[in-house]
Amino acid sequence: MLKGIYSAASGMTSQMMLTDVVADNLANMNTPGYKASGVEFKPFGQTLIDYMGNNQTKPLGTMASGSEVMATVVNFAQGDLTQTGSPLDLALHGQGFFTVKVPQTGQILYTRAGNFTRDEKGYLITMDGERVQGDHGDILIPKGAKKIDISEIGEVKVDGNTVGKLKIAQFQNMLSLKRMGSSLFETTETPLPKISGVQVEQGFLERSNVNMISQMVNSISGLRTYETMQKTIQLQNETLQKSVNNVGTV
Repeated sequence: MLKGIYSAASGMTSQMMLTDVVADNLANMNTPGYKASGVEFKPFGQTLIDYMGNNQTKPLGTMASGSEVMATVVNFAQGDLTQTGSPLDLALHGQGFFTVKVPQTGQILYTRAGNFTRDEKGYLITMDGERVQGDHGDILIPKGAKKIDISEIGEVKVDGNTVGKLKIAQFQNMLSLKRMGSSLFETTETPLPKISGVQVEQGFLERSNVNMISQMVNSISGLRTYETMQKTIQLQNETLQKSVNNVGTV
C-alpha cells in the first residue's frame, strides 16, 4: 500500500514540473525568439514482485513505482516572422543563432531574439545589455548614423560604410544548448566553422514558437493527472488508517 502512495507522489511531483514548464512557455508567448520547452518522463523505477506461499517463491514480474522527469527539452523549431520595419530588428531564417557577449564577464551566449538596440556608446546590444558580436568583436554603430543596412549574410553597413559582419553560429548538437533566462543559451560546444542555410532578415522579428492550444491542453491534462494522484493518495491513506485501527480489534 505504501508503494502505491510513493508511486502517486512521484507522479504528482512530475506533473508539478510539467505545470511549471507550461507556465513558463505561456508567459513567454510574446517574447521574440523564445523557444518552447517540453518535459520527457521516464519510469521512476521497477520493483520485482514475488509470490510467497506454501514455502514456495514464484516470480510474478515487476511493478512500476511511478514516474520522474528525465529531461527538459527545448524545441528549436523556427517561429513565424513578423515585419516591424525597424532597422535594428533582425530575424534568422534557418538553424542559426546570433552571438552575444556579456560585457561584465566576457561570457559568450547565443540567442534567436533579434530585437536589438544601441547603448550610449553606440554598441549594438540586446534588450538585456549583451553586446552583439561580429566576426571581429563588438559591433559599433557610429553616432549620428542616418542609414543602417544589414544584408542577408549579416554584413552591417552604416551610411554606406561596412562596420562589421554579424557572427552567426550553428551547432552540430543542438541538445548541448542550455537555456539562460528566456531567450539566451549557453554551450560548451564549439560552433561549426562554416554556416549554411541561414539568412538574416532586417526589419523582422522571430516570434516565439509556443503553441498556445497545445500548451493549454498540456496544462489541463497535467492538472487532472495531479488531482487524480492526489485522490489516490487520500484513498490509500484512508485505507491504511482503517487497517491500522481495525486489524487489532478483529
